Amino acid sequence: MSRRVFYPFYPERILLAGAVVLGTGVAIGMAFLVFWLNSSPLVCSPVQAKKKDLENKGQLFFSFNLKEAPISFPIPRLEPEMTFSFDPPRPDGSGRNADLFVRFKQSAQSKRVGLPCRIDLKFKGGKLGFAEQESPFWLELTSLSEEKVQGVVWVESATKDTIEAERFIASPEASPLQGAQEFAEGSPFRVLAEARWLGHDVFAEKYGGGLQTLRIAIGAQPNAQIVDLRDKDWIIWEDSRWKKGTLDEKPAFAARIELADSKALILEGWDGEAHVRLSLASAAMPLFKMRGEEIFNSIRVRSEKQISCMMEKQCLILRLGDWVLKVNGRWKILRKKEEKEAYRSGKLDGELFVLEKIESKQGQKFISGFLFNAEKSQVIPIDLAANKLSSRKEAKEK
Repeated sequence: MSRRVFYPFYPERILLAGAVVLGTGVAIGMAFLVFWLNSSPLVCSPVQAKKKDLENKGQLFFSFNLKEAPISFPIPRLEPEMTFSFDPPRPDGSGRNADLFVRFKQSAQSKRVGLPCRIDLKFKGGKLGFAEQESPFWLELTSLSEEKVQGVVWVESATKDTIEAERFIASPEASPLQGAQEFAEGSPFRVLAEARWLGHDVFAEKYGGGLQTLRIAIGAQPNAQIVDLRDKDWIIWEDSRWKKGTLDEKPAFAARIELADSKALILEGWDGEAHVRLSLASAAMPLFKMRGEEIFNSIRVRSEKQISCMMEKQCLILRLGDWVLKVNGRWKILRKKEEKEAYRSGKLDGELFVLEKIESKQGQKFISGFLFNAEKSQVIPIDLAANKLSSRKEAKEK
């Protein structure tokens, strides 16, 4: 017969044994974790609590000997975003030269610097520009020769390490064309950059020596100032406005024509010692459409040098070479020297007719001349037949 043996059951002993086993496992796990952390190259974010601050507050601070590393991000190449140019010396020989003009293409910001130099940089809205204060991102420029500039881009890491991000060699070009927004509001070159190019003064080119003459309107309408410029003319800033002048007056601000084509007028000038280039777009002018028959009527040839005619219901007697100006809806002959000079200078304006010739063609008398629009930018040739006189008797009756 089998014998059964009963052992007493102690639950508290089982719980105690489990706790011992669990505690031993946790201790082993912590030891392994500490060993692994101390031996592994774990990298964390540089944002950490400072140990001294925590100790001062009476809080515990655990150090796992973790290493800090800066957050890296790609920097685009800067050289394609910039232009460089050396300022040419002023024609009057004043001031220094060889200053370098640095301009950022997208932001249109610009600055003149002497070499060597450091330029602090920043990105704003995705556009490269100048930083207002010392920046961890900067450009160093040095001169290699009269035609070469070396640039080195530097970046300072979170651990204060200086890293070279880019190195390039650039050849300075001609000064870039600047827009009005690149100058301070109300400054002389802001005023000039906002001017309008009216085109050629065709009257001055025909009756003023044949030299190319270009007209610009400075200021807002209707009080815009009209300035006529020829190839070697200078305009200077004086008494808060631009006017014709010379460099003998040693003006701080001066400009002249550099180039003109069918689309734009290029001006170059000096803001103190700094070289400036501006582009004035051609103003859209309405096409001057006028026919001689709409103005002239009842043309009679009185002699080889004189005619009588009706010009828009006005009876006039004209001689060869006469200038006839339309003022306030009426035609007036300008024969006085001061009247003609006033028209040339722009003090008098309006449509103008100049009688050039009286000639015979196949037994018929003709008059010819030129009609200029009020802006002097367009001209229409006039060629009209005089009324025939059948006989001397009929002529006397008429």
